[in-house]
Amino acid sequence: MNNLKFYRQKNKFKQKDIAKYLNISQANYSNIELEKNDIKLSQLKKLSTLYNISINELIGDEKTVSISIEDYKKLKNISSIVDKIKTNKNS
Repeated sequence: MNNLKFYRQKNKFKQKDIAKYLNISQANYSNIELEKNDIKLSQLKKLSTLYNISINELIGDEKTVSISIEDYKKLKNISSIVDKIKTNKNS
């Protein structure tokens, strides 16, 4: 769960801040980041709310990708161009 450390640092929190927020010891939270201890689902929910991200993003689930609407439109446009090129190539 390297994302735990990434999002904590991105949001300028220290381990002791997150530990206090989750009502656990700093040592326990450190071990969670190091993947020595498991994190509870309730704690994941609290952190995802704090960081304003999904639990999937927090745990690094690569099956879920979040992109902006602008990027989605660009990808859709690129996909359309690629389809036209393929159609012209096959003609």
